[in-house]
Amino acid sequence: MSCFSPDTGRFAVAVQDPTKRVNYNLGMVLGVDDFRQEQAYHREGRHRLARELLGYGTVRGLAVMLELDGSAGWRVRVTAGTALSPSGILLCVPADQCCNLGEWLAAQGGERASRDLLNAHVAGSPDGHLRLYVTVSYRDCPTDDAPIPGEPCRSEEELMQPSRLKDDFCLELRYEPPPQQEEDAIRDFVLWLAQIPVNDEAANLDTAAWLEEIRAAASVWLSGSLPSPLPGDFLFGSPDLELRISREQLRAALELWATELRPLWFARYGCGAQPPLPRTEDDAVVLAVVDLPVLPDGDFWVISDSEAPSKDEAHRPVLLHLRLLQELSLYAGGGGEIPTAGNAVAAEQAFGLLPDAGLSVLFSRADHTHGTPALPTLAGDVTGELAANTVDSLQGVALMATGANEGEVLTFSGGIWRPASASTPEPAALAGDVQGPPGGNSVAALRGVALDATVPAEGQVLTFAAGAWRPATPTSPTGAFVERIGRGTYAIVAAGRFRISASAADGSRLQVEPLRNGVYNALKAGDSTATQFPYFIPFTFEGYAPEGDHVVKLTPGWVTGEGGTRQEFSVYFAGFEEREFLVRLQSQGREGPIAELGVIELHVEVSRYEADR
Repeated sequence: MSCFSPDTGRFAVAVQDPTKRVNYNLGMVLGVDDFRQEQAYHREGRHRLARELLGYGTVRGLAVMLELDGSAGWRVRVTAGTALSPSGILLCVPADQCCNLGEWLAAQGGERASRDLLNAHVAGSPDGHLRLYVTVSYRDCPTDDAPIPGEPCRSEEELMQPSRLKDDFCLELRYEPPPQQEEDAIRDFVLWLAQIPVNDEAANLDTAAWLEEIRAAASVWLSGSLPSPLPGDFLFGSPDLELRISREQLRAALELWATELRPLWFARYGCGAQPPLPRTEDDAVVLAVVDLPVLPDGDFWVISDSEAPSKDEAHRPVLLHLRLLQELSLYAGGGGEIPTAGNAVAAEQAFGLLPDAGLSVLFSRADHTHGTPALPTLAGDVTGELAANTVDSLQGVALMATGANEGEVLTFSGGIWRPASASTPEPAALAGDVQGPPGGNSVAALRGVALDATVPAEGQVLTFAAGAWRPATPTSPTGAFVERIGRGTYAIVAAGRFRISASAADGSRLQVEPLRNGVYNALKAGDSTATQFPYFIPFTFEGYAPEGDHVVKLTPGWVTGEGGTRQEFSVYFAGFEEREFLVRLQSQGREGPIAELGVIELHVEVSRYEADR
């Protein structure tokens, strides 16, 4: 009767106490509430029995198929079948049901709220697809109208009321799946437990410690204070790979599931004296997830023509019926015979191995044997039987069959590998800057520039002259000096005139500039890093030779003052330091910056001399 719906229906149920039934007595007048109470008792009893003992999920049919419906495009088809809802209601879909996806999508654009909801889900998808959950749930349909006693001023409609409620179903496409915490917990518990071998003889943990292992894995749920949102896992981590349990400990684990763990994750719909919760949209079973590729069309969406929709049924809960479980429990293969467990192993020991049936009776059988298979014959580079094989080739290249002599090596010759005497090849002669045989080479050039073969004398250096590197006696490193030779030797090493003033950018720093054509032997003043008196000015020059005695002459003089003021100052030679000498500029009568120093001119002369002897 019902097909796919764009929204979830909510169905109200009269609040009755499912633990009570009507106690009929002679003369008792029964009313509407009594009949509803009697129905609630039997109905909720059946539902509770189903959800407590069976679980929920697809029982039969309800396959989900994606099909092309001619020019109408893609549609979802759900086949007839039954399912059990989380609250225990048996759902019946009596015939195949279909939903055209294009029409369903267009219908969502009718109202602003539904259009905004769909836009939000597409925008939130990482691949721009629309994910829809195919679900089935229960609803009842009022039917069979019957007249009821009238009262004054009642309308015609109020004189007729449905006399029956017919079980029905609701198939929907939803944006969000209904919760299935119990289903996910069952899968996680079984997966966790299946990783541990069951072996009575090899159990290596006592039962109390074993149960604590399980409780520790579920400690987040057993803590009594759950985080929000709820965790997506149930038994965290994996069990110890070395763990082994007995069959009794497996039974204890199942008992722990029933008494402590399942109550944490059970789909609750009321129990005992409390009335059942109303049927809500959560009381539904997921059948499949449909992934719908969509494209924008104006201010809405259409299904893409270039990509087909897909479906995923991995999250569908499935409920197997008892007869199937019974047959599975008896199945052992081999025409249905159940072999008797045993530890007898035929002693076939061609490889020198002792017979070992193992410890687990679940896999050790009396008809088991460690038989020896027939040995293969090798072919390819290695040929013959395993016990007497021969290497005939290397990577498909034939290997000569003749024997080898001491010291020979395999050599590729004449299209095959063959033994031959090992020989040491003559090394090639060197060429370039280094020439000659490796054992007696000589450097003939440096970076391609010829090196003269003349034998150097003591103290000579390699000098580039006449297009080649040649040995030569070095000249004196004193540079070009102005000399005067008398009773002693006196030489002017460096000289120059410099202009000293306050820096234009910063009045607290010196600015030292050489006057044009005013220096000899590249005399140069460096920067002064001080910001107030005294200032030290470093000087350097070319051809400086640290040996010998030096005299530094400093002659200061004023030029035109700036601002009409002049500041008294003195200059001193502050000595040589490594390859430079320092001049100290000192204010007379005041300390601080040189803003009022004015402009001065400093004559500097550096001389070297040898004392008269």
